[in-house]
Amino acid sequence: MKKFWTALAVMLLIALPASAEIIISEVMASNGTYLNGEAYDWVELHNTGSKKVNLEGCYLSDSKKNLLKWQFPSGTSIKAGGYVLVYCTGEDMSPGKNSTFYANFKISATGDQVFLTAADGETPMAFADLPAQYGNVSWGKAEGSEAWGYFAQATPGKKNEKTVYSARAEEPELLTSGGFYGEAVTVQAKGAD
Repeated sequence: MKKFWTALAVMLLIALPASAEIIISEVMASNGTYLNGEAYDWVELHNTGSKKVNLEGCYLSDSKKNLLKWQFPSGTSIKAGGYVLVYCTGEDMSPGKNSTFYANFKISATGDQVFLTAADGETPMAFADLPAQYGNVSWGKAEGSEAWGYFAQATPGKKNEKTVYSARAEEPELLTSGGFYGEAVTVQAKGAD
């Protein structure tokens, strides 16, 4: 019996570091790019480790009170250095072709949280705390850095940009009146205070 518990402890210790290498690397909560006629929200997971990680039975959710909202199907894994993209449709849909996944929840553009939980339904694997989102602008972790922010260009299923932005400039106020001009006009604008 002692050998059994020792073997189980060793297996758990080996499995934990692998799951710790999965991060929620990029999220789009106000998508403007269409797939199958829909502009779905999406969550990108990235395996930062050097070994394949099994996601079969793991859960993805936007609710701390219900971590078991959506479960990865049988046979799901992320290769070393690889990505998995989950479209958040708000509907129950079957997996699509080429490991395309559809979760039954949506992500709020006013700010939300995303949780990845192990198959036991309790062990946290990854977490992202999202601020308010802008239309067709993703939020995530900069490549090769611990910095989180907005990306100028979304990269679903691919390596993230190295530069992130903490905020977005407000639209400027145009000071030059509209109208007809007989020659070239210099347009003046004022930024937000």
